[in-house]
Amino acid sequence: MTLTPDEAAAAIATGSDAEMRRLQQRLAADLPMAAALLGELANNRNVAVRDWVTWAARRFLDRGAAIGILRRLAEDADSDVRLEAVAELVDLDESWARRLVPTLRKMLSSRDPIEVSNAIWHLVRVRDSSALAPIQNLAERAPETLVKNQARAAVLVLTGAEDELVKLLVAHDHRRAPLWIKCLLYLGSERALAALQDFALHGPDEECRRRASTALTKLQQVKPIGIH
Repeated sequence: MTLTPDEAAAAIATGSDAEMRRLQQRLAADLPMAAALLGELANNRNVAVRDWVTWAARRFLDRGAAIGILRRLAEDADSDVRLEAVAELVDLDESWARRLVPTLRKMLSSRDPIEVSNAIWHLVRVRDSSALAPIQNLAERAPETLVKNQARAAVLVLTGAEDELVKLLVAHDHRRAPLWIKCLLYLGSERALAALQDFALHGPDEECRRRASTALTKLQQVKPIGIH
């Protein structure tokens, strides 16, 4: 029996766990049908459906078909969908980091502070030198405290402020420790990672030790990607 886009969308949006399992089984069993169906669902009016497609594309389609759908979703009207599509594209093929830089730069002008913050760290990961100036501008002038703080931290990573970041972590401002942990993880240098490992073992409180330890498990997800 053919599965229509409306039926699939209903299962994604409101279906039971059993319905979702059946949908995934049918997608896995029929690649051409999966490609056509996910292509249709990428245009669905329901944001939750499109967001699910960003997850499903890599898992049920071959590389070419997945990239085709994720490229479209990287320009989606919803910021969460855009960010998920960008992350999936880079995970699928690191060479997409270079091609996505213009999209990420455009996200820096978003009105959504979460999207801006995520774009900042994607650009940090690809070490895009052309993004330093606009990120510095956000560090100085962004109206949202979240964006301003994230941008200031990102500038330290992009400018290689290893000594300063290690000192900030060791000084242990508990409220800001998660940010310095993130910076050192994204910096990814031998000394930065050694400082995190030491903090995970000998940090001044259990919460901070746990944060550093958890961050280190995500090293592969944020390791620097050269784009030049």
